[in-house]
Amino acid sequence: MKKLLSILGVISLVGSTTTYAISCGNGESQSEENGDTSSNKTKSEANILSQYAKSLMVNQYSMEELGISKNESMNNYHFSPSDYFELAKNEQISSLGFDTDISSEYKKDSNDKLSVAFGKYFDEDLVKEKTSIGSNIYKDGVLNSKSFEINSIVETVLGIATKAFSDPNNVATSLPDLFKTLYSFQGMIQGFLNGDTLTSLKSILSTKLLNELKDAFAPITENTYYEAIQNSIIGLAGAFDGALGGSGVNPSDFNTASKSVANSINDLVSGNKSINFSLDLIQYLPRIVKFVVVLANYLDSFTKDEIISSSILTADTIVSRRNTKPKDTNSFDFKKWLNIINTIVSDTNGQGASTLENVLGILFMTHDTNKSNDGKEIDVFADYNGEQEVYGKLLGDVVIKLVGTETFDVVNDKKLYIKSAIKAIINHACGYSMESVKSLLELIKKAGTNEMVKKIYDLFGDTEWEKFSKDILGYLYDNDNAKLNISLKKAFNMKIWEIPGMFTNLIPTSDSSTKESKEGKFDNVKSYASEFFANKTIKGLVEEINTSIPDDTPAIKFTSISNFFKSLADNDTLQNALNGDLTKLLDNLGLNDDGSTRVDTPFSYLYTFLNDNAKLISGILKIANNYIETMKSDIKVITDAFVKIRNDISVTYTISSTQFTYKVTYKEKTSNFKIKVASNGDKDYISSIS
Repeated sequence: MKKLLSILGVISLVGSTTTYAISCGNGESQSEENGDTSSNKTKSEANILSQYAKSLMVNQYSMEELGISKNESMNNYHFSPSDYFELAKNEQISSLGFDTDISSEYKKDSNDKLSVAFGKYFDEDLVKEKTSIGSNIYKDGVLNSKSFEINSIVETVLGIATKAFSDPNNVATSLPDLFKTLYSFQGMIQGFLNGDTLTSLKSILSTKLLNELKDAFAPITENTYYEAIQNSIIGLAGAFDGALGGSGVNPSDFNTASKSVANSINDLVSGNKSINFSLDLIQYLPRIVKFVVVLANYLDSFTKDEIISSSILTADTIVSRRNTKPKDTNSFDFKKWLNIINTIVSDTNGQGASTLENVLGILFMTHDTNKSNDGKEIDVFADYNGEQEVYGKLLGDVVIKLVGTETFDVVNDKKLYIKSAIKAIINHACGYSMESVKSLLELIKKAGTNEMVKKIYDLFGDTEWEKFSKDILGYLYDNDNAKLNISLKKAFNMKIWEIPGMFTNLIPTSDSSTKESKEGKFDNVKSYASEFFANKTIKGLVEEINTSIPDDTPAIKFTSISNFFKSLADNDTLQNALNGDLTKLLDNLGLNDDGSTRVDTPFSYLYTFLNDNAKLISGILKIANNYIETMKSDIKVITDAFVKIRNDISVTYTISSTQFTYKVTYKEKTSNFKIKVASNGDKDYISSIS
């Protein structure tokens, strides 16, 4: 009797679980049925989802782990399971290596696409938001076959522009052809600009806004650079406030404006406020543009030879420049500054550190002309407010808001004023010696029991601290201190994604943050563009861009842009054109049917700007096209590498009611996945993956 019961028990167990060996590959494998009582539908679904099990495999393992990486930069990429399965669905069933028929209707040698069989059983939205994903499943960034795509319209425009600027020395001839092509689309404009779109456009591009943009690009009217800089920061503060939902009214003075910008940045970083990106934001654009134009003009007031030099610019030289009347040129030499940045990141002729010191000094040096140069101007242990402060004050206010305090107890009764310390340390590092910084450095050396200060000092030790104290910026630029492990020169030569790791000795990564990164979102598709640039070095990027821009590229003339906006605003030119016959919009803005332009019209000023900056535009288009083509090629290589191994991945599975257990193997890698399905009306979906 006991023997009979045992036999019946075994039969019952075997009847409730069905085992299949589905190689879906090139290896030999047989399908087995052991007392199968599963429904035909269940078996068909399990068979179809064997392809999804393969998708989970390429999600689970990186290219390096699967041995299919084509170069080092691709080692850590995982592939999107949904896209991998989608690619399989677009293939004929016969090409996917099924060892058994999906059903009597869809044989293993069928020329139907898998999507046809899939559609009979499953909801198109196979994995839903409510699908439970187990902790054993990889949840982090993945790539897919569409991780880098360019909008077709953008790609068309880019192609036309690239052709027009292919020879920057001949743009005067090619631009009319480009404009003639643009004119040929004039009849289509009415189809795009109608109803709400036209109403919104007229409202946004008001004559008031155009006049503000004209003024933003116009030559500086203030008597000195420092006055212009302070006024531009006042405007920036109002723009930031408006963009974050405030009144958008400019503060009354520079000190208030600096603190306002700091508050806005802190609100953004902390998440207290956010920018609601909409067309309404364009009303704040002129003030942001003015900030950039003033900064560009001020930077360009220094010559290349003044900046790229072994000599350090003095505080008096920098402040004297800020107190001069701005040049009428109203321009920015983009190529000059590329060369300056290239010197910093490449340490050309050993001038990287000194050039960096000069640039930081130009931007952040704090010094008033009515103060002596005895090194006592700024005391880090007291509050400091100068009359002629510019970007240094802004930086100090931002840091205070981000750290949440204005002072810091260094040791004993010494209270460090953060804002003053930032200004003084930058001055000291950029050649303007500060006595209080020397005192601070000595104090840190003798910190004793102050744990935070002691921890900083321990990263140096006596010998390295002496080197650091003598040349703060030079030391941070290049040193061999393995304990500190911070060197700008080394950072410039590291892949961008590796740079944060340089600061782990100073700011250790907590275990909790590492855990959170592992518990990310399933099938989280990331942009390949960010991955592409993250795998480049800062030095490499700068060199690539610098090489693409010719040495004889002229400076950008902001006045020509100002003239363009003036021509749109004068006599309500743009508004009248938008209110008139839209099939003649380009005509009314000064463009003739042969691509020529009429004098003192928007298109004539546009022609002037494009012609004047042809070499810069040509270089930018060249590097942009190169990056785009490389990223397209990379995504194809990555996708092809994963797809190529599809039929080399073997899958076996068991069926238990609505749960399918898959054993997936590729070479020496094996993973087990459990997939449960549930009904969503007349079609099923995956309710859980583990």
